[in-house]
Amino acid sequence: WNAIGEAVRGGLAYQRTCYIHYQRGFPWLWLKYYEDHYGGVSKHGFHRNAQPSELETYPRFLLDSINWLALIGNIAFYFSCTAFVLIVPRWVRAHARRKKGRCVDCGYDLQGTVSDRCPECGSVI
Repeated sequence: WNAIGEAVRGGLAYQRTCYIHYQRGFPWLWLKYYEDHYGGVSKHGFHRNAQPSELETYPRFLLDSINWLALIGNIAFYFSCTAFVLIVPRWVRAHARRKKGRCVDCGYDLQGTVSDRCPECGSVI
């Protein structure tokens, strides 16, 4: 090892590997991985007298662990949010139409209609 923490082998300087740990997921953290910087190759190829400032490292992301219970919880959370966004406006619209005396499906005014079906779309009232 030289003074700046690099391994010197055969005249080439290789940078020491560093790890940066990450966790991902919302609302629960379910993925843990780390970034691994490896390498130490000179920008100009393999030169025996490469300066530390000329060395490049290459990042790679390596899986550490998966929290399956948190992943399933996140899937359930996102599914319920999507269902809420898609279904609740329909319920609100149907309630408002019923309250105004209109057909729930097409919004046709049903005042004065004697049959049990909408004359516009044919749905059951």
